[in-house]
Amino acid sequence: MTFMISEHITLAICAGIAASLVLGTWTWKKSNALPLPPGPRGLPFLGNLFDIPRKAAWKTFAEWGNAYGDVVHLNVLGRSIILLNSAEATSDLLEGRFAIYSDRPYFPLMEIVGHQWNFGFMPYGKQWRALRRLFNSKYGTSQGLRMFYDSHRVTMGKLLLSTLQDPDAFTEHLRLRSGQLIIDVTYGIMIESVEDPLLKCAEAVMDTTSVALSPPMWLMNPSAIMQFIPKWLGGSAVSLQLQRWRADLEELRNGAFSISKERLKEGTARPSYAASLLQELAPADGSEEEGMIRDTAALAYGAAFETIIISGEVFLLAITLHPDVQLRAQEEIDRVVGSHRLPDFSDRERLPYVTAIMKEVLRWHPPAPTGIPHLVNEDNSYKGYHIPRGSIVMGNIWAITHDPLKYSDPSAFKPERYLREDGTFDCIKNDPSRYVFGFGRRICPGKALAEDSTWLTVAQFLAVFSVSLPEGSPPPQVEFVSGAISLQAVPHRCTSFISYYHHKTSSSRTTYKQQGYGGGYGGASGGGGYGGGGYAPPPGAPGGYGGGGPGPGGFAPMPSGPPHGADPQLWSWFTAVDTDRSGHITVHELQKALINGDWTPFDLDTVKLLMTIFDTDRSGTIGFNEFAGLWKYIKDWQNVYRHFDRDRSGSIDTNELHEALRQFGYNLSPQLIQLVERKYGEFRDCPLTPSLLLLLSPARHREVAHKSTRRRGRCSERLRARGRSTLGGDHVRPALVRACVVIKQVTESFQRLDTDRDGWVQINYEQFMHTVLSLP
Repeated sequence: MTFMISEHITLAICAGIAASLVLGTWTWKKSNALPLPPGPRGLPFLGNLFDIPRKAAWKTFAEWGNAYGDVVHLNVLGRSIILLNSAEATSDLLEGRFAIYSDRPYFPLMEIVGHQWNFGFMPYGKQWRALRRLFNSKYGTSQGLRMFYDSHRVTMGKLLLSTLQDPDAFTEHLRLRSGQLIIDVTYGIMIESVEDPLLKCAEAVMDTTSVALSPPMWLMNPSAIMQFIPKWLGGSAVSLQLQRWRADLEELRNGAFSISKERLKEGTARPSYAASLLQELAPADGSEEEGMIRDTAALAYGAAFETIIISGEVFLLAITLHPDVQLRAQEEIDRVVGSHRLPDFSDRERLPYVTAIMKEVLRWHPPAPTGIPHLVNEDNSYKGYHIPRGSIVMGNIWAITHDPLKYSDPSAFKPERYLREDGTFDCIKNDPSRYVFGFGRRICPGKALAEDSTWLTVAQFLAVFSVSLPEGSPPPQVEFVSGAISLQAVPHRCTSFISYYHHKTSSSRTTYKQQGYGGGYGGASGGGGYGGGGYAPPPGAPGGYGGGGPGPGGFAPMPSGPPHGADPQLWSWFTAVDTDRSGHITVHELQKALINGDWTPFDLDTVKLLMTIFDTDRSGTIGFNEFAGLWKYIKDWQNVYRHFDRDRSGSIDTNELHEALRQFGYNLSPQLIQLVERKYGEFRDCPLTPSLLLLLSPARHREVAHKSTRRRGRCSERLRARGRSTLGGDHVRPALVRACVVIKQVTESFQRLDTDRDGWVQINYEQFMHTVLSLP
């Protein structure tokens, strides 16, 4: 069949199209008499598509700002992009005109994967406001943020401990700490490994989100084509990848939330964002209200995870390059906090220079240099230029925080820029947090959590460690890639030198060998502890989680506090070892607290021997009173060995061992001493180096010159631990512990049989076998 179109019809169609174009152009010019903002000239049809760099785009945007002004226009495939390169422009438009500048562009891949529930990318409107209000009820209020302080302390303690044990992997420790913090404050779940499924799932979703937010994915929208690629062109692989992304997102949305919800019903939940809202609002299962709690909780990971990691890396780089900044902060910490504990949130107002470092870290290299784009939903004008409806607007955070008119010498790291002449903190006019976390109604909802985390990292890291470059090493360089910061020249797999400082005077220090550190906080006065390590609680620190007795619908109860008359310091150490907060220490918890000189843990058999002695009720665990006996026993042995190591060799020879055992009341003959040596001979020449318990004692500073034996990578920086003395004192090898335990147990068994205390006993075979089999 043939279709014929007459010449008249063809002319009529062409005339109609021409008339429409002329009328449209006339209408546009009439309503848009103002020009578009200036910008680089583009190519026909493509516009500035190839002008936008794939790396460090913020620097190119800033250069365009210098050339064309603080408002720059780009045309990408016919779509307008407005770049704002000044604090004034972002304030006037993104904040002052929030009603029309608070939308988000359409991110196609985000929708395909299933992010419709994510209010971070939701259009500005009623649903967005309801979800944002719910999220801010915990993450945006001082009361809600204080609920998270224990999680900050515990995860920071774990970071410090991990850094001391393996400074080569600082970035990996930082990554784990960030995941631990966010998952714990959101769901009350403490993960212990970067391989934890919850963390792996969250990171997979973050990777997908990074792809979905990359400019090519929403400017050219290839995802619309991806769904319809034929199988013979790889369509099956694309389809499977999209399915995996959707599954990861659903697991992130529902997995941890279901665990938190179930624990709340069982009465074992720790306070968290999800548990608190579920308890307060008591929504019906499957209700819209429960869905809002679930969806806002799932957003928390993206709200602060990368900021915490990047800020930690930038901080390490800054103090490596600026030892004067490091020293001044440490002097402030020592002066204000002292050497008996670590800095805490209660010290924040009294540590202005530490706070200034935190602010400068955020300004110097902002974690998200261009932020997430906004969308204009109405035509409007600014400074004589037309801003078309539907324009994508990007605030160049990096350009603002490096504006020399706002921050003098912006490329330099200068925390003092936030201090008055008298040293007090003043950040009202130039607070970088006004820009670093985004603008207007779309400011990052995890802003306060990220700032709290970064502040505690700065304060406690500098209270413990010092970082410096080895002599003759070139300073590390920083490279920016793909919207994130890659500190490629700051090695995190390195050999480190770890030192503790004991200040005799401001310029004099004493050095001796020491190793050991601890993570976590014991309970504050009157409250139970939480975490795995042993800081003494700072004054005014909260007493741990509480707020709900045992039973359905309540939070897991905390230990009630030290027994009457107990040593508070010993109680804090006990709660530090009691990582599951059960009120009893298991053999595995005790093993984690006992280390050898080579940083390996005590073998389990030795730990079980110690447990056998002091587990008086044979429960398989030790309570506080039993722990007190264990602690006294350890300290007594250490004191005796220090006393009888007469030649200060760090080793105990036969004569010294005989004298030490006799001091403890074990009057063994030379023949028995030799038998002990043959049976447990590996302890003879072991050095008595610190420390037995890998916990922090906030007693005094010490200085160490301990060189890590790990050499998995080359190092261009030197990491020193300056800090708080360890709990354990001198280190005792497991073989020596086993010998002491057996001698003690055999002696006590004999004494129970020697009722008349004449040094002789008469027993039958059954008594003998019972005595032997009762020994550890």
